[in-house]
Amino acid sequence: MIPNTSLLRSLSTALVLAGTLTVTPAHADVVATYWPNSEFTAGAGELQPHDYLDGVSASSFQAHGSLTVSATQLRIFGWGTAMSLTNYAGFTVTADPGFQMTLTDFQMSTAVSAGIVTAFKWGYRVDDGGGFSDWTFDQTYSLGDPGFAYIGLENAKTWDFADFSTTGTVEFGLFASASTEGSTAQVLVSQPQDMFLNGSVSAVPEPSTYALIAIAGTAALILTRRRKANS
Repeated sequence: MIPNTSLLRSLSTALVLAGTLTVTPAHADVVATYWPNSEFTAGAGELQPHDYLDGVSASSFQAHGSLTVSATQLRIFGWGTAMSLTNYAGFTVTADPGFQMTLTDFQMSTAVSAGIVTAFKWGYRVDDGGGFSDWTFDQTYSLGDPGFAYIGLENAKTWDFADFSTTGTVEFGLFASASTEGSTAQVLVSQPQDMFLNGSVSAVPEPSTYALIAIAGTAALILTRRRKANS
């Protein structure tokens, strides 16, 4: 039989080893970038992210509902007269198996380019494995608000939402309205700068590691109690 001191030493080593498998999230970084304007090509196919961190998979920018996405300057049109949760354009970022994302803010470069768009806003929703949650929205930008029209660098805005972590999928969506149903009024989403989703990515321990920590902790507690009882 292993002496109590040796067993405690072995359990301590196991706990230290288990602890090293949990990586503390790094400082805030760019999780995903959409898109370098210099690479835009009229008539191109799906609009892909320019770059994203290891441990994360980022989707192309896609339209949902009756919208059309143009590869020229990422123009989106086909909006209704009221914002609809089924009519939006956006992208998803998903944590790869064994990783966790912590998201901190979204730097968007979004503005109305022409015509009769009346308002727009960004939102996100999270799927941790049981389906998407409700949308969480940034402020609504309406006609007359600073940064609503395309007039330069002030279109680059930061949505500093409450930090959150997930091992699942996060979808970001752009919603807008226009004064004419299904109009050709357009919203630009990446002019004059790229969009940046910021945060960090960390490895997470396997379930077996959590089990090891629990077993080691329980055994150490039992041995400690036995020592006290024998002293």
